[in-house]
This record gives sequence, C-alpha cells and structure tokens, in this order.
Amino acid sequence: MPAIIHGVASWPGVSGVRSCSYTIGHGIMPSTAILTCNPQARMPATLGNLVFYDGSRSVTIPNCRLGGIKTTTDASGTVWHLEITDRRWKWRATGVVAGLYNQRDYRNRFIPWTVRTNTALCSLCLDAMGESGYTVAVPNTALLPIDWDYVNPAKALEDLAEGLGCRVVYRLDTDTVAVVPLGSGTGILPAGSIAKQGPSAQSPEVPDSLLLVGAPTRHQTRIRLVACGEEWDKSFRELENLSYKPTTGATRHVVDIESRNAKFLNQWQVTIDGAIVTYVSGADGGIDVANGLAAAINASADPRIRGKVTARRILISTLELTGPANGAVFVVKTKALRAGGDPDSPPPSLTWKVDVHGKPSSNSWAYCSPPAFADVQRTDRLTYQQAVEKARGSVFKHYALANVDVSDPRRAAFVPGFGRLARIFQLIPSMSQVEQVVPAPNDARIIGRDGQPLTVHFYDGYSRDKPAEVYGSYHWAPTGVIFAKASDNSDPDLPVIVPFTIDNEQLVLQFSDYVYKLEKGAVLPASIVLQTAVQVRDAQTNQVVRYLRYYEPPGPKAGTRPAVFRHDDIRLVYAGVYDPSTNRLLRVVDNKAECEAQAQYYLLGHMAQFQVRTKMEREYNGIVPIAIDGSIHQVTWTVGESGCSTQASLHSEHSTYLPPYPERRRISYLSPAQLQADPRVGDAAGNTKPGPSMAPWKQ
Repeated sequence: MPAIIHGVASWPGVSGVRSCSYTIGHGIMPSTAILTCNPQARMPATLGNLVFYDGSRSVTIPNCRLGGIKTTTDASGTVWHLEITDRRWKWRATGVVAGLYNQRDYRNRFIPWTVRTNTALCSLCLDAMGESGYTVAVPNTALLPIDWDYVNPAKALEDLAEGLGCRVVYRLDTDTVAVVPLGSGTGILPAGSIAKQGPSAQSPEVPDSLLLVGAPTRHQTRIRLVACGEEWDKSFRELENLSYKPTTGATRHVVDIESRNAKFLNQWQVTIDGAIVTYVSGADGGIDVANGLAAAINASADPRIRGKVTARRILISTLELTGPANGAVFVVKTKALRAGGDPDSPPPSLTWKVDVHGKPSSNSWAYCSPPAFADVQRTDRLTYQQAVEKARGSVFKHYALANVDVSDPRRAAFVPGFGRLARIFQLIPSMSQVEQVVPAPNDARIIGRDGQPLTVHFYDGYSRDKPAEVYGSYHWAPTGVIFAKASDNSDPDLPVIVPFTIDNEQLVLQFSDYVYKLEKGAVLPASIVLQTAVQVRDAQTNQVVRYLRYYEPPGPKAGTRPAVFRHDDIRLVYAGVYDPSTNRLLRVVDNKAECEAQAQYYLLGHMAQFQVRTKMEREYNGIVPIAIDGSIHQVTWTVGESGCSTQASLHSEHSTYLPPYPERRRISYLSPAQLQADPRVGDAAGNTKPGPSMAPWKQ
C-alpha cells in the first residue's frame, strides 16, 4: 500500500491551514474551495492564487476571490472556513454581448452581413468575457439564429455550446477557456500513484428516446372559396343565408322589341343566342314588322330558338319574346337595314329592352347586381338603406374558406402533407406561398391597362415567397384588366387580378372590388380557389402541427418518455402542385431531406450528453495536475490531516457536495438575491460546504 503523502494549501495572508478542498467541473458556474484554518489577527487577502502542494507537485488556481469567512466552534476549538471562488466568478457579474446574427430575409435567405459561424459566435462571447488564448472546437455545420439583446456573454456562450452538444471548460493548466464537444479529449485518466479506482457509481439519466420539435410546418394548398356577405352582427354568412337577400320571385325572361321608321322592303334582323332570324317588310309600318318577325321566329327550326323562345305581337307594334321556363335567360341582338324607299327618309331602327328578367328559384342574387343591389330587403335589424350598404360593402367582395375539396366537392378539404381536415378552422392561412417567385414569361391572355401583357409577379433578381393567389373564372370588367377572349369571364386557370386580404379569425377573404361571373345576364358568385401557404392545427389538441423527429438510442429501455428539444430553425414545408384547370392535386414536393439532415445533426449533439461511456473514478496519492476536458468532467484536490489526494472522474461527476451539471446550469441564471434565497445553493455560490453541519446535495 502506498505511503500517505502529506500536502499543504496556501492562500495569501493565511497561516495555520488545517485543510482545503477544491473541485472543478464543466460550465461557467464558479467552483468554490473550502479552506479551514486557525483564527488569526490579520484578515486574509481578498484576491490571490490558491495553491495545493505535496512536496513535489503543485496545482495553482489563479486569480481567485475570497467570498466569505465562516467561524465554527466545537470540542476541538474554533476554526475559520474560508470560501475561495475561482476566477469564473467574474463571468457572472460582468460583461455584455449584443448582436443579431444568422438572420433570414423575406426570401428565406441569410442576410449576408449577419452571417457568423458557430466558432465566430463563441469567439464573440469569449472576447466579451475578457478571455484570450481560448480554444473553440465546435461544429459549424448549421448556422444558428442568434438574438443577443445585451446579455451576459458567459450565459450566451453556455447556451450556444449546449445547443451544439459542447461544454465550456476552464483549463487550469493553461488558465484558459475551451469550448469542446462533450466526450472529446483523450478519454483516459493519467497514470500515477493510485490509491483506489473503480467504475463510477453514477449513470446518466438516459431517456428511451429524444424528440426534436421544429418550427410549425407550412403547407402550400388550394382552398375552395364560397361567396358570403356580412350580417347585421358583423358575422359572415353564405349569400343565400343573409337576412337581407333579395326575394326569389321566379319569373320567365321577357324581351320587348320596337321598330322605328319601318318602310316597305326594309330588312330586319333579330339574333337569339347566336341564331339569326331575318324578315323583309312587305308594307310600311311597325305592325307588319312585328307580325313578320314573330312568324319567322316561331317557325325557326334552329335548336337555339325552337322550344326555347316564343314570339308574339303586343301593344299594336311591339314584338314580345318569352322564355319557356323560369330562369331560362336568352341573349338578344337586333339590326335594321334600309333596302329601298325614299333615301331622304329617316333610317329604320330596331331596338330591344328586357322587360322581365328570368329569375331562377335557387339564386336570390342573380339579378341583384352590384353596385346598386336595388332588390335587397329590409329586415327587423336593418333599414333598406342599411341593407344596401351591407351588400355594397360585402356581397361579391367577401369569400369564405370552405372545407370542401377543390376537385371533389363531396369530400373535405385536403392539405398536402397533412391530409383531410375535420373543420376549416384548423387552418391558419398566410399571405404568401411556399413557392418562390422566379423568372417566367408573361401570359398573353392577361392584358393590362396599357394594352400590354401584364406581369403578375415581377422577378427582381431574388428568390422570394410568391404572394398568395386566387385562381378561377370571373368577370374582368371591374378590375381594369382585360382578358383577351370573347367571353365576359376569364379562363379558370388564370389568377384573379384583384387585391385581397385574409381575415384569419373568421377565415374570410376580402377583395378590394367585386368578384363575380356573368352568365346570360345573371350575376353569379365566381368559382375560385385560394392558393397559399397554411399552418394546420391538430384536430384533437388544436395546437399547430410542427416538424417532429424522434431518435431512439440503442441500449436497454427504462420506460421513460422522450427528452424534448426545440429547434425553430428547422421548418418542414410541403408544396402542392395542381392542375390549373381542374384543381386536381398532381404531386407534392417537400424539403424532408434537408430537415432530416439538420435534425440528425442536432439530435446527435444532444445525445452526447446522454451517451453511455466507460465511466471511471480514480483517487491518487498526492497532488496530480489534471486538466478537465470533454471527457474528464471533475477533478478534486484535497489536503488535510489524513494526507493529500487528487480525485478525478471520467465521463461522470464524483462530488456529492457540488450540484450536478444540469443544476449548475440552472443556478447560473439566478440573480445574487435569488442565490441567497435558494436553499439548495450554498453560501459559496453553488458549492455546499462539507462538514458536520451541512447535508450532502440531496433533494
């Protein structure tokens, strides 16, 4: 058995040292030595170097601070207990670091002047702490977003290191600081005069799995829009459910045609839904024209006329055209040509007017046109004028998001990357898409006010989120944009060129102008869909769905729940690609591979703190200079009446009087007042003094 080695400890201004013990570990929390000595007339120095010496080897803890003196008296006499804190005490109370780094712009690209590597960020903190000669060995695979608003640099450094699976280490051998991966280093304890050794009695609290929680997932999808209006109570309802909607009043469509200056041999032409009927006057006067055209129309075999329109003469010389059923609307055009007679007489004319609109029984708003909305009804809550104002401000301007599949109205809405919705209020729509604005040719079908093809989204040389868009067929007249086609309505695959906003509370889209379709004189809600990026709430918990990545380490399981880590810089996105004409979902693109690579990087870093390694505790005779690193977690030097020793721990912590590393992390965030009030924190800023009156660190 090796002989007992005696040693001494020294502190400036102290004589008669009886014993001293000091333990150093990972982190920014200062360690405190407890030096016991005889009472003396002169006060010890406030600052100085604490030295352990065994006659041949020594360890110096430089630039320490005397934190306090406690006096105890027992049967053996009165002694002083000096609390001596290593130089990390400066880090808690001094220094500041500020900076906004690794920020992204509206294109989701890093702003160049904010980019800093993880190594550079650690160096900024260490410089702000007043350190020099430091070592930074952190991974730089991912750039972490940083917002340091004049914070303590030591705390900022430790937070950054923890997120990278690293530790802040104070090295006594060089009196410098190192930021190193957990588990790095030689992985062995030095040789020497070993008093005893054995495996560590501690084991890490290894969870059965790790869960990484990322940012809310974004889904680019298409959502069916349904026309709605504002009620008296500011709620929104579908048009047919509004209290002030026009009365239905189903009627047949009636058109009256009048001739003027009718003379013998004049030619008269009536076009009905594109079918042309011609009559040449057999005599002067309008009666002949009305009778002749009525006979020709009723005798027509054209399928656009036969069985769909009947004609008769009324009121002496008026030609009346009538549709066969309620709501069957037809389009009429007329023309009159002079073919003989006196060339100096007034020219003939043939004019028409709609006498009665053909109103179907299923659409109350078909002939209540904006902006007049003359046929709305007063209610017990609204006067007629108030009803008109409600209609003018909301009808055909507001469209609600509907829980209806854009290609199959029999099914609920489908969100790419999520699935079918249980209710529409699971959605949180945004005003931008996942898709990016890129160079693209103009669409010749869309012509701006200047007569040139309109650029819908201008590419300015930067990739950025494309704004939310509405697609579908609508009447272009109110927008000031012309669609180059004969129809009154745009093609269904073109965007709606009307600015809009989205009310995320009521899930209602508001256009800046009226958006509707025209069909044979009837005003109908536009058949439109919204394409945008959304976040989705879980149907059961109502919480926003985020990117989740589980990792299950190998080894035995203890039946624990997963350890959870948040990383909002990882965002999973899905972009649905749709057929522009049918709205059928063609495919879904995503960034899963990129998210998986980032998540794996973070999870492996977090797993380092739970990794089960060969743990060893070793006690040496005498003072052995040992520097802590990523694998040597704690070293304790002790001198006293029973001799002097050094105790070191590999991949573990041996001290029962020093708070474990996670608790030291918590303590590092406490203010001085909180430290004094916290019963778990000793008088020496995180170390509990050994002795008969102090209990070990137990909860």
